[in-house]
Amino acid sequence: MKKSTNSPLWDAKPDHAETYDKYAVPQQQTADELIEFINDISPQKILEPGSGTGYYTKLLVNKFPTSQITCVDLSATALQAAKRLLPFNNITFTRGDIEKMPLINYDLITANAVFQWIRDFPGWMNKVYDSLIPYGVTAFSYFGGSTYRELAFAVKSVFGEEEQITSSQFHTIDEIRNITSKFSASIIKTTDYTIEFASLRDLLLSIRATGTRGRKVNAPIWTKGKYNLIEKIYNDEFGGIKVTYNVILYRGVK
Repeated sequence: MKKSTNSPLWDAKPDHAETYDKYAVPQQQTADELIEFINDISPQKILEPGSGTGYYTKLLVNKFPTSQITCVDLSATALQAAKRLLPFNNITFTRGDIEKMPLINYDLITANAVFQWIRDFPGWMNKVYDSLIPYGVTAFSYFGGSTYRELAFAVKSVFGEEEQITSSQFHTIDEIRNITSKFSASIIKTTDYTIEFASLRDLLLSIRATGTRGRKVNAPIWTKGKYNLIEKIYNDEFGGIKVTYNVILYRGVK
């Protein structure tokens, strides 16, 4: 089993809410797929951890217009943006750390491209299980461990095989299947999205703006020479600056 997604080496921060939607194309594609992945249920109470600026929340409102939806996020700026987008009485917005909050009696717990940032993912899924009503459902999308694999190749080519990017800490589909074994009627599938960028700089701006870069202690310094070498290797190996998002979709019943 891999170590927890956010071990002491990593710290993902949702502090780019103002630019998030401009760059969050893969997250939006994933949300569109996730909402269709949820089966025909009629939840009274929905919890959305890591609700961000509200793109996926809007899909939930459209699918479940009479449900009470609780949105939780660490970013006050993101929550304010979501409130402006969704000024509805059946949505509650709360700022906080979802792993530390008491949770109980939800019909559906669902999140889009969030759970890879949970510090203790196995412990979190136990908490999700305990927080659902009998026959309650959890459904989520998760960026798998081969996300950004092109960038990982280029970085390792320059800094050595021991150098890891953030996504190397994310769980694989087999690990998620094992972690969620308490749930019944589980359905899990994976798909890849590939997006091209004009330059390495544009790719790094996208990663930074969507809060998916994490922060590594004692990370190597990207000098101009190292940066140019990474970009050259990237272009030579892959014929351009492209990146693959490995998306895992999961649905399970308590």
